[in-house]
Amino acid sequence: MNKKRTGIISGIVIVLLLSVAFVAISKHQDKKAAAELTVVEKKTAKELKTQYDRLAIGGQLKETNKKLGKPIYTESATDDFGNAETVYTWGSNQTGEVGAKLTVGVEDGNIVEKAVSGLYVAYDKKKAVSADEFEKIEMNKKFSIEQATQKFGQPNAIAEYKDGKAETIQTLTWETNTSGPIGSYFTIIFTNGIATSKNEIGLV
Repeated sequence: MNKKRTGIISGIVIVLLLSVAFVAISKHQDKKAAAELTVVEKKTAKELKTQYDRLAIGGQLKETNKKLGKPIYTESATDDFGNAETVYTWGSNQTGEVGAKLTVGVEDGNIVEKAVSGLYVAYDKKKAVSADEFEKIEMNKKFSIEQATQKFGQPNAIAEYKDGKAETIQTLTWETNTSGPIGSYFTIIFTNGIATSKNEIGLV
């Protein structure tokens, strides 16, 4: 084998080794980035959920502004009764592109609705809900929010407001603990803490 051919083969080997090393480094960096992103999502979701829990319908936003800073989105809206409403949204980071979001609707300085979504929930196979299990959930039978979270785990999204009868309407959505493919979820609406309506997408 002449020197020229040997040099070419050596060059090819070096390129292959560099490629393998690059792929290995890239995979390591991807895993590291994913791990860091998960940590950020967990932390921010916990912070936003804490603020959501502290907010009361009829209350004000002073403490939330102090804790979370300036909202990433602010928009004007009109509710179902034609009342002017300002909607504030806080996100997981400054651009609002990652993880959880907290949204609050305010009329005349008072909170009229609140919602939190994108909450991090670790998958629990024992709590995963199938289409058959979902069908067994009975409405208007004293099935409470406490029972639902105990049975299905923590929800990935929660929303709350008061209707025209001053009843508390809460919508809980589960995405993590489902038996369906990515994108499947189920929702239960609670009136004064009792399940009154339900819906599912993609459960199997």
